[in-house]
Amino acid sequence: MKSNLKAISFLTAVLFIFFSFSFLQHNSSFAVINKTQKDSLPSLPYQPSVKRGWVGQYVYELNFRGKGNKPAPFMYNVSFNRLHTGFVELSNEIRGAIRVNQPDKNNTIRWESWIAAGKKPSWNYVNDTITEVTVITSDPCCRTPHNHYLTVSSGNKETLTKGETKSVDLQIDRQTETWILSVPKTVFKADLYEKWNVLGKKLNNYVREKEENMNGEDLKLQQLYDLNGLAEWDTIQGTIKPGQREIIIRRSIPLEYKHYLWHATDGRKVFITPAVKGELQFRLLLQRVGD
Repeated sequence: MKSNLKAISFLTAVLFIFFSFSFLQHNSSFAVINKTQKDSLPSLPYQPSVKRGWVGQYVYELNFRGKGNKPAPFMYNVSFNRLHTGFVELSNEIRGAIRVNQPDKNNTIRWESWIAAGKKPSWNYVNDTITEVTVITSDPCCRTPHNHYLTVSSGNKETLTKGETKSVDLQIDRQTETWILSVPKTVFKADLYEKWNVLGKKLNNYVREKEENMNGEDLKLQQLYDLNGLAEWDTIQGTIKPGQREIIIRRSIPLEYKHYLWHATDGRKVFITPAVKGELQFRLLLQRVGD
């Protein structure tokens, strides 16, 4: 009898440890997800409706400023302050691979591919300012210095401007246990104010004075992270284990801003220097929902 009681007590202890360990593992994963959400995801007046697929909130943040002052008299002073957020809602499954040049692309056991269904909203805040002494042409005859002032604004940190999330999809290769994501882009409405004024008294056949106040111009996030084409940001990749239902992504995308002036006589491009380096921060928590 005593041996049976000991066996039962031992079995109970083993089961208690097993379930406790499982509970701690679940809670640990849950805590990581909650912490990611709490620390990095703005609250939005929207609930995704994905019942089966992958869903998660993305955030782009940029605080980027700097200046250049050579060659004289040319200079620039820039300040970019942006927040872009929305949900990745991938509810349409495509059988096989969706990217070009994929091996065994029609193998539905190997490949898991998802795209969004219809247009999805985004929310945006922009406060950009560029002040420059620059030129308005690369023609050697007409390089009259101009003062240039440009501001782009949309929403504020408390009230974001609604836009549209575009160009996102997810492809998973179960054979190599890897994934590739086409990163979300956003299109939104912004107010743009731009002013050019001739610098100095000497005029030539190309100088001009203009003052423009243009509202409702379409601006794309690509203008933010593709400054001078030096920040590549179209897709990202990672690894995924069998049964994994969360993908947590945190990336810093390097940026470099430098203002183009003209082509030199030997064909080289001339910029106002020094260049300014910065980073665009990207965060996304993707979760598998449904079966």
